[in-house]
Amino acid sequence: MKKTLLITFVTALVFSACVNNSGQTKSGGPDEDNASSIDKNLTLFKHAVKNGDNLTAIVALNYVLLEDSTLIQYKDSLARLYMLNGQFTPGIKLADAVLKVQPENDTLLEMVAQSKFQQGNFEASAADFKTLFDRLGKIDYLYQLAAIDFYTQNLTECMNKTDQLLKSPKVDSAVVDIMTQDGGVQRIGLRAAAHYVRGMVHIAKQNAPAANNELRKALQIEPDFQNAQLQYQMVLEYQQNQAKQEEYLKAQKKLQQRFGN
Repeated sequence: MKKTLLITFVTALVFSACVNNSGQTKSGGPDEDNASSIDKNLTLFKHAVKNGDNLTAIVALNYVLLEDSTLIQYKDSLARLYMLNGQFTPGIKLADAVLKVQPENDTLLEMVAQSKFQQGNFEASAADFKTLFDRLGKIDYLYQLAAIDFYTQNLTECMNKTDQLLKSPKVDSAVVDIMTQDGGVQRIGLRAAAHYVRGMVHIAKQNAPAANNELRKALQIEPDFQNAQLQYQMVLEYQQNQAKQEEYLKAQKKLQQRFGN
């Protein structure tokens, strides 16, 4: 899941839900005071979303659902806002309630999968991403599964998935947003991202030449790939230091042989 895309998408989706459902507060004919309270909070919600004020939007939707907990469209929107705001636990809890009613709500399930990943709940995140991959066949979900394999040190399976990615005819048209070391987000072609992950696997295995090869491939495709640049430089420095250490040990051995020690 792509964080920068989600910010734009969810804001638009929440705003659309408010506009499209502003006159549909209760299905069972609420009294005027109740309807007025819901409408006022929906107006506040709409205004907050328009201004990018997620916290106020969250408060407004909580008041709406306090009046009528059956409004599934706003429960969906509130779950997304919670997760977008980094409040993963209440967001996932609300999303689970929505998904029981709408099990094929794929965009919501994707946010849940990413939120579980951010929480470090890798097993549950992988299960959700696998459901999405099996259902939709999008290879960016396969990339997410490979990333989870890396984080859980299932390195063989990670290599298998990235190999599958690189063989896919869709890989050159797909992109993924990757968190940079400074906390930003950089959009990278999926082929380069796959080589980067493979490079990280080789680093974990302490195989510097193989890591160097994979990271160089990533940079050939995406020369401005910040994480790959950083890791490639670190691998080069490691190899240089290792070479110096080997030269030092060889020199010491020669000295020992020269003086008979």
